[in-house]
This record gives sequence, C-alpha cells and structure tokens, in this order.
Amino acid sequence: MSNDKPISTDDILRLKEWIRWAADLSMRLCPHHEWLGPRPSAKDGCFDAGFLRNHEELQLLAEVILRADNGATHGELEQWIRSVQGQQEVDPAPAPEQSSVGLPYGWEKPRGAYLYGPFWLFACQAMKLGDEQVERYLRSPEQRESTHVVIDLSTGTRPALGEQPFHALGSKETIAHVRKRLKHIIEIGKSPWAYLCSQEYFLQELGGSHKRLIPFLEESAETFGDLCSHMTPFREVGDIYQSDSLQERHDIFSAIRRKTDPDRTAVAVHERAGEGIPVSDVDGLDATVSALQAPFDWNIRGRYEAGGHEYDGVLGFYRVHDLRMKRYEKDGRIGRHSVGIFECSIGPGKGFTSRPRTFEQAKRFGEMLIREGVAWEMSGGAKPRS
Repeated sequence: MSNDKPISTDDILRLKEWIRWAADLSMRLCPHHEWLGPRPSAKDGCFDAGFLRNHEELQLLAEVILRADNGATHGELEQWIRSVQGQQEVDPAPAPEQSSVGLPYGWEKPRGAYLYGPFWLFACQAMKLGDEQVERYLRSPEQRESTHVVIDLSTGTRPALGEQPFHALGSKETIAHVRKRLKHIIEIGKSPWAYLCSQEYFLQELGGSHKRLIPFLEESAETFGDLCSHMTPFREVGDIYQSDSLQERHDIFSAIRRKTDPDRTAVAVHERAGEGIPVSDVDGLDATVSALQAPFDWNIRGRYEAGGHEYDGVLGFYRVHDLRMKRYEKDGRIGRHSVGIFECSIGPGKGFTSRPRTFEQAKRFGEMLIREGVAWEMSGGAKPRS
C-alpha cells in the first residue's frame, strides 16, 4: 500500500459531490428505472445499496462519476439521462415558480432582533424547524415588531448552535421547502433577509472552494431572490476572505447581483466585529448594504480600538463608515447604498461577551443609536426614523 497514489481532500470532495449528483438524478429522473434494454430481476443478483437500490442505479452512479470526471456538468448529465430514457427532445428544466407577492418591507431601513427570541440562533436552524416552531418564533415578543427576519438557506453542521445540514438546491423538494418557508415569513408581514449559506456549509459542503462558491451563489440567488429583500453570501465574510482576497470578495457580491433584481433585493455585506467594509466589495454595484457588526461590549460612545482604527463607540464606528460610503455613492463609484448596525447586542447566556444585554436593554440601546443618527439596526428591534 505504500506505493499507492495519495488520495487528496479535493478528490474526495469531488467524488462526494458527484455521488450527490447521482442521488439527485436517480430520485428525480429514474423512479421507475425506465432504461433501454432488459431490466434486472432478483435472480440476476440485485442487492440493496441504499438509495442506489439495484444494478441499474449502481450503473448510474458509475456513469455519473466517470462522465463527471471527464468534465460533464450536472445539467449535461441530466440531458444524457433523459436521452437514454428515450426523451430525445429535452425540455429545459422549469424555472422555480416566481412569487407575485410583494415584499412587505424594502431593504433600505430594516428593523429586527437577529440575536433574540426563541430558537436562538434561528437563522441557522430555520430550515430544520417545524412549521409550528417557525410560527412561534415569528410571533414571539422579540420578533413581533421586526420588519425583517434573517434566515440561512443552506447549512452545514454546527452542533453548539443547533445547525444541521440542509442543501437548499439539493432537489425540487428542498427548493419547494425553502420557497414555502420564505413565503410564510412574507405572509406574516415580514421580509426575509437571507444568508445564501452558512460558513459551515461553505467549508464543509463546498470544501471552501471559491470556484464552486460562485455558481452556487448565482443559482441560489436566481432561485430564491424574488422572495428576499436582502441576500448575503454568509456571515462575517472576513473570517474566510480577508484583506488579501479583495478580488474574490468582489466576485462573490457581483455573482449575487447578477442574478437578482436591484429594485427588489439588496446585496448585503456582513463583516466581523469592529471591521469596516471595503468599498471594493460592492464597487460598481447598485442596491447594496453595509451590515456592520459592532463588538457587543462597546457603549454608544467611548474610546475603542478595532482593526487598527480607533472609534468613538458604536456611534463613531457607524459614522466613519457611513460618511465614507456616502462619499463613494456621491462620486458614482457605487449605486444606492445603505449603512446600518446589523449586530451590537446579544442576550445573556450566549457567550461572546462579558456584557450581554437583555432584549429590553438591547432595544433601548438601539433606540439611542437611532436618535443619534444611525439609519437602522437589526440587533434590538429599534424603529428607524422615517
């Protein structure tokens, strides 16, 4: 075995993705095994192989892997399967049903309680919770006055926060489930703010591959954008794409913008605590949002340092960034842009800070920020000024 060629992590990730393709294609396109030629029977030695239940489906797995290894895409494989089953004239896959329902609130001045309410952290649990649990969250005292609800569409594994694997684009059924959940949020009078995936999904399921992320973001944005007021690739983009990856960051936000309507859906950038958002992220893009995260232990005013800069509290952090983005907007470098405080408070018992705030304290903190000129905040549900 010492002379065997080493198996790389990338090889394993590619093979796992191709097996997912085989599972998806098998479940959607081969429910009756309508392959040309004789069908195998029990006496031919068929055996149970999980979702690949017999010889035909094992053959499908082998062909998908070999064809994908030769460069075939998921869509090309679907075309091939349809042709094998005698469907020579292949109709394009139907586009997801587009919503004719207007969003209750736009993207410029959201109000929410992102880190408060039952089922914390709701965003990364939302696709796995039952309908009654989601209803309970949306109607909870913390969320009652929120205009926007933050929700992850595709998730990985993060046990400490209750995050479980979910692939929004995995099948027709998962796409329908996501659209139903987004519509439920809209029907109750709120607008969905979507993370297209969690960091865990990007790292665990996409292997941290930028090349795989871009088409995933495009497909997710095109499939669900009509039901979302905001779309963010994932939380705290700088955790993965730091200052040496500015072109890659711009690629990410441009991919979402290409597949969404700027008059309906904003592209939002969420960063780490105390980190400003570089204008290059949204260079040349219209309808974008800076979703700033202030450290949870900062006061409204006071001397604080973060990212090599000194700020006069949460208010100073906001003002510096807002003035900078307004200048770029006035100069025509970026289109319409909205700056707000996305996070600044977190409840007791959650960790991350030695100075947590109850929901009522968070709301008062947000109201003080609004009075001092902050356009909006999504932490304590404070009402923006009209």
